[in-house]
Amino acid sequence: MTDEIYRKAFEQAKADLEKSMERRKRAESEAFAAFSESTQLRRTVAALAALCGENVEDSMGLTEAVRTVFRMTNAAWLSVKDMKAHVEALGVGLSDLKNAEASVMSVLNRLTTAGELQASQKREKTVAGQIVQVKVWKSAQAAEAETTADDEIPF
Repeated sequence: MTDEIYRKAFEQAKADLEKSMERRKRAESEAFAAFSESTQLRRTVAALAALCGENVEDSMGLTEAVRTVFRMTNAAWLSVKDMKAHVEALGVGLSDLKNAEASVMSVLNRLTTAGELQASQKREKTVAGQIVQVKVWKSAQAAEAETTADDEIPF
């Protein structure tokens, strides 16, 4: 009798887990769609504001823009130059900063210290043909997801 109770509990737990995973997948998909839509609209508003000569108050600061870029490019390693280009593509103005790359680097290092990002080095070829080491960053969640997947649950 006890084995039968455990078997029923096991089957119920497996079914509940499957439902929960599906619900999580739908929620993540909906959140990603809303995020993508709001990002595209932010770009549109910024571009149209420039064409109309309007000054749109940018509610997104540099730190939030960097986080947004990492959400959009979930599995990519990005350099400071890449990040700067992505942030500008979001419509976040960097022209008022004295040294935009230094500001972006500061945010990346701060988020790395806080555990939100992971830093590494990669080799990159310069325009002059020299090979140099470049610091790159990746979302800590994306890096963790590479090493641990939900499929590793032993069910």
